[in-house]
Amino acid sequence: MVLPNALRRLDRVIAVSGWVKQELINIVKVRESIIEVVPNGIDHAVFYPRPCNEKTVILIQPFSFRRPYMLCISRIEHPVKNHIRLIQAFNLFKEQSKCPHRLILAGFDDHQAEKVKEAAADSPFRNDIFFTGHFPAKSLPELYAGADMVVIPSLYEGFGMGALEAMASGIPVICARAASLPETAGTAALYFDPYDPEDMAARMVTLGTNRELYQKCSRLGLEQAANFSWDICAKRTLAIIQETTGK
Repeated sequence: MVLPNALRRLDRVIAVSGWVKQELINIVKVRESIIEVVPNGIDHAVFYPRPCNEKTVILIQPFSFRRPYMLCISRIEHPVKNHIRLIQAFNLFKEQSKCPHRLILAGFDDHQAEKVKEAAADSPFRNDIFFTGHFPAKSLPELYAGADMVVIPSLYEGFGMGALEAMASGIPVICARAASLPETAGTAALYFDPYDPEDMAARMVTLGTNRELYQKCSRLGLEQAANFSWDICAKRTLAIIQETTGK
């Protein structure tokens, strides 16, 4: 009740994506004229391609991850983060492709996490599904670097930082055609209907079996990630503050 009123009274509002801007206009009824989109950046000194092609096991204390694996980094929250359909899609991927991939779900337990874990326990490939719980941010670059692909099934993302971090790391991304994800990932990702596990699985199979497309997605991801910078974000944010205060 408080936040919408406060937003409507502000002189300027910074939205992290065009999708968030539209949500502010349509749902919160903030005037379009006071909203400016300033995307997040990425620290390219932290997230960059790291060689680990010959490693069969990635050791990140206290974890040991056997490759190949597909990765989803998100708090475990149902239904917004869409993990249950991701698990259903992973089941189909394993059945159809016979690939040895594992599914790593990295993130702390949140709303209705128990439902996600029940779905994983019921999976015929339960031994290939791994929950890390809270994962240390300092170790994320290594986790990305070891992944074969990153999957982002979310129904709601204000920006899609996970897609950007993966692309900057040179890891191909498949993600939901939903919320801000197409805006952030651009033409570098493969997209699926987040409500359709079969469509999600089809993208997994494609990326897991088509190495030419895999390399193309990796290259396009690096190019897309290069468009995002914290320096640009900070400079534009400061400029908006100065414009608003008249200084």
